[in-house]
Amino acid sequence: MRIQFDYVGDISERQWRYFVARCEPFATPEQNLDWMAFLERRSDLIDRKHCPPIKVMSVWNAKDLEALFYVSVEDNLHVTSADARTYVNLSRELCANIIGFHVRLSLAHGLGLIYAIGDNGNRAVMEGIEALEYHAWERGLNYVQISRVHADSDLRSFLAKRGYLEFPNISNYVLDVTWGSFDEYLGSVSGKTRRNIRRDRRIFESSALYLGLLNSEVNFDRLYHLHEAVCEKYGGKPYVRRDFFRTALSDLSGFGGVCAFYQKEPVGAILCYRSNEVLSVKFAGMNYQWREANVYPNLMYGVIEQAIESGIRKIALGLANEEQKKRLGAREELSYRYILPFSTDLKVMLSSTLALWKGAPMS
Repeated sequence: MRIQFDYVGDISERQWRYFVARCEPFATPEQNLDWMAFLERRSDLIDRKHCPPIKVMSVWNAKDLEALFYVSVEDNLHVTSADARTYVNLSRELCANIIGFHVRLSLAHGLGLIYAIGDNGNRAVMEGIEALEYHAWERGLNYVQISRVHADSDLRSFLAKRGYLEFPNISNYVLDVTWGSFDEYLGSVSGKTRRNIRRDRRIFESSALYLGLLNSEVNFDRLYHLHEAVCEKYGGKPYVRRDFFRTALSDLSGFGGVCAFYQKEPVGAILCYRSNEVLSVKFAGMNYQWREANVYPNLMYGVIEQAIESGIRKIALGLANEEQKKRLGAREELSYRYILPFSTDLKVMLSSTLALWKGAPMS
């Protein structure tokens, strides 16, 4: 394992986009707006031959020379707005999505690391955290914060041994794949859910729609219009770029997805990213003229079917449509936020807060 520090200007555009794209669709819309704004600013500065000395720490796998994650470590960067989508002063902010991580550094408070997708090798993560702790302590920061650590991760015991305080955090819905076929899956759900799935499939097929896999032959421009449609419907901005679908699905291994087609034109899609035996999914968009054809539930059934055939052991479904995901057999997977305070006063305050949350008496 190799840890090094570089200037952002020394990282090639292609390499940066490679890192960002692998994480992009599975971060929150706010996180994606963060990194997109930074990427646009960085590209503009590089074009004008004036990239500021923003440093990043990278942890590399020495065997295949693939960077596992990047983190911002510049001291004078901090978020000036409570709303991640509002940029008061971009020159003083940096938020970067990378392979499984989203990071912010604030000199006024501490170092924050959001553990977003998966561990990508716990040893690399642990060595990176140790380096971040030293960097934060050396520069007089008050704490290190690590968020969205899943309950089944070895990272929890590692963080506890290092003195981190554990707080409940946002959860996820996951589907454990234990079936050998989709018919076997149907046999495991309730009778009502099984009838609904069969009804949804009949309606879908009677509308002359069919499911297929996302690949380089898909109409990517049309796919982006579907993405714009769902964002517009719910009052948000597109959280991926127009060229993301073509770049990610054509160039990067591990990406894929399920698409609903009508006469070879996409009418709905779910993006999938595979990391070992875990499949993370993200709703990409839909033509709402086809809503009555039950496009969305059929996309979900297609994801489950593909996961079974591909040997996936767990599908990470996210938080949207919780009740529907529960009916499909998903369970809630807890995650945690960890804080390592460097000052005694902060440690006492956080310990007292944690005791109140857990209903325990304060010492």
